Amino acid sequence: MSFTGPILFMETPNKHTEVQNMGENTSKVFSGEAQTKAAQEAYNETPKVFAEEIKKRLLPDKEYIIADIGSFKGELLGKLLELVPDYTFKTIAVDLNQDALNKNQLREKVVANADHLPFENGSIDIEIVRFLFQWNHWEKQKQIIREIARTIREFALVEHGGADNENPDEWREKMDKLFEGIEVPKLKRGEHFFSSRDEIEQMMTDDGIKFERI
Repeated sequence: MSFTGPILFMETPNKHTEVQNMGENTSKVFSGEAQTKAAQEAYNETPKVFAEEIKKRLLPDKEYIIADIGSFKGELLGKLLELVPDYTFKTIAVDLNQDALNKNQLREKVVANADHLPFENGSIDIEIVRFLFQWNHWEKQKQIIREIARTIREFALVEHGGADNENPDEWREKMDKLFEGIEVPKLKRGEHFFSSRDEIEQMMTDDGIKFERI
């Protein structure tokens, strides 16, 4: 397997989202619907950071293919495109949720799992990913990263909200209790695993995947 462009890796500091304060608002936080100041800051900063990286690394001299992995209704890429009006993109939304894709305004929609992307090697100029890894078990997270690295031509922009880097096991224990669905049934998850930034970066290093922390 050969890898092309780098993965630009951005971490959302988990210290701003204390586990004990998540409660019933958690599902809204992770879907971008929460109205709290912390949630709005976390979700609103992503398009700005991604847009600046695109402007720094690409010239607006041609059409680029950009794929939104875990696109849902396309909220992230929609906001991102507003911030780079001089650029032309062919947009692809990738998600397993057909109902969400039906409401997605991006140009092309693909029902697919992120660990098996239906793209040729190095065929997508840019891929964007936000808060996807933690809803998959560790082995699947690694495969998702490999698929991103395999399919990008220029670079990928990835935002990760995972476990505390200093005490990942303690963080995961708290999150496991939260997502067992006993206190708040709708928060129940099956395959979640909150990997830390350091664990993700070590995995990419071991696999020879180029990455930069932004």
